[in-house]
Amino acid sequence: MTATLTDQSSRSSRSSDRPLRSEEWMCRELDGEGIFYDVATDTTCRLNETAMFIWTLCDGDHGVDEISERLAARYDVGAERSHRDVRDTLDHLGSLGIVSSGQGPVL
Repeated sequence: MTATLTDQSSRSSRSSDRPLRSEEWMCRELDGEGIFYDVATDTTCRLNETAMFIWTLCDGDHGVDEISERLAARYDVGAERSHRDVRDTLDHLGSLGIVSSGQGPVL
């Protein structure tokens, strides 16, 4: 599972957020992983299978809690770990501009 370090103070209660994928990044999926490219900044990013699973649910329809529940079911992990991993992944993807909350970056 993906884990990135984030500032705990940036984690206000955002359970109602419905993350949305950015249209700025091009994505190619390869063996369950994702290769992302931002033409404007000539930046690339690689997501592992877990992060790709989270990213695919960032369609503006799924809330953070629902994404966490689906991740827990798919990878058979506890709810607390799943929620933490989803938040960490969304924070990281938000810092890159790959996802937003619909009102700006997820961060």
